[in-house]
Amino acid sequence: MHTPKISIIVPVYNAEATLSRCIESLLCQTFQDFEIILIDDCSKDQSRTIIKQYENQDNRIKYVFTTKNGGSSATRNLGLDLARGEYVMFADSDDFVTSDWIEKLYHTQTSNPNCLVVANIFDIKKGQNIPRIHNYKDNCVVEMDYFKLFSELHLDGYLINKIFEKQVIEDNKLKFNVLQKEGEDVDFIFRYIKYKKYQKFCLIEKPLYYYWRDNELSITNSYNPNALSENLHCFECRLPYVSKDNLTNFCDIYFSYLYGMFNIVFDKRSPKSFWQAMAYNHKVITSPSFRICVENSQQGKSNILLMHVIRTYNYYLIWIFQKLLVLIK
Repeated sequence: MHTPKISIIVPVYNAEATLSRCIESLLCQTFQDFEIILIDDCSKDQSRTIIKQYENQDNRIKYVFTTKNGGSSATRNLGLDLARGEYVMFADSDDFVTSDWIEKLYHTQTSNPNCLVVANIFDIKKGQNIPRIHNYKDNCVVEMDYFKLFSELHLDGYLINKIFEKQVIEDNKLKFNVLQKEGEDVDFIFRYIKYKKYQKFCLIEKPLYYYWRDNELSITNSYNPNALSENLHCFECRLPYVSKDNLTNFCDIYFSYLYGMFNIVFDKRSPKSFWQAMAYNHKVITSPSFRICVENSQQGKSNILLMHVIRTYNYYLIWIFQKLLVLIK
């Protein structure tokens, strides 16, 4: 049996409206040495029927189904177990790709073995295709400072614009964290970067992937009571790749983001009681990572008293202070 160069893993759940478009874009690649692993995660629509039709038409398509809905991380882990390719790529069933998606990423990555190669993407918003980099050149590959990838282009945390060596994944038993709802892609990517010992990042300026932003069923639009701790973990993953010159700006961004998430756990949809929520926030705020973020941020210059209270690293005190501010106003 022929061993493909590339394995493409596509989790599928209730994607009948967009699945054919996704598969067709994958089959029309200029680089043809690949297999497509389509994993139906207990869809309730006609996704399974669509996959079977394509499997019957093309022997590069492998149809897999789960017996219990496990979510995207569990589904991708199953895909990793089944992948036979030398390299692994990921796509989502509601998105689609350019005809040179594989070719560009594969050749650029193999030509730049000391860099993590990242491709530009199109965001699909309200029917418009909006590139993250607007004035791009089709054949331009540039070495990129990590902080710019993170803060300006927001391209670092996606699976779909990168390519991964299967041997590295196997040797390090690299899997997706099935308990993590947010940032599981970031967690996977940065553990992979650590194992590869990458210190540089290269950017393909041409957009190679069409990323659907309007899907209201997306995990990013669902409630997650552990959003605060999971996003703090993303901060921990990214921190080693931020230069000293950009550390303050990086921590400013994350402090503002994390501080705004403390109230999420008190949402009526949370399974945590009030005191469980208080203890959860206190654990986060006393963590070494949150302390690093606070100590290197300059966000508090406009509110010295607030930052003084935050630097007590006592959430119970911070909660009382916040309530007093509301009463005063």
